Amino acid sequence: MSSLNLSSEFSDVLNDSWLQGLVTVGTIQVEVRVGVSRSSAREMVVIHNSSNNTVYYGPSGVTTITGFPLYKNQWVEIMIGNNQALYLIAATTGNNVIVAEVG
Repeated sequence: MSSLNLSSEFSDVLNDSWLQGLVTVGTIQVEVRVGVSRSSAREMVVIHNSSNNTVYYGPSGVTTITGFPLYKNQWVEIMIGNNQALYLIAATTGNNVIVAEVG
């Protein structure tokens, strides 16, 4: 039987946290986070657009013109720490988006 050697580059994956929740996106930007504040351990976010409408993501001040589009049933993984904010916005109200913070 051989032993398992973990690379130090990936050794923290054994202790990663995963927070997931639903965010409702409308015509006013909303921060990508689960709960009332960003996870202090956050290293990445996963955003899944489960609505029928396009939502857009980007930094503070994002609009439907300046944001990156996320179409129906698309998802994206973004490497972003807890010291950076990311926002969502849409052209209509009531869009459900699933957000996960991984750290």
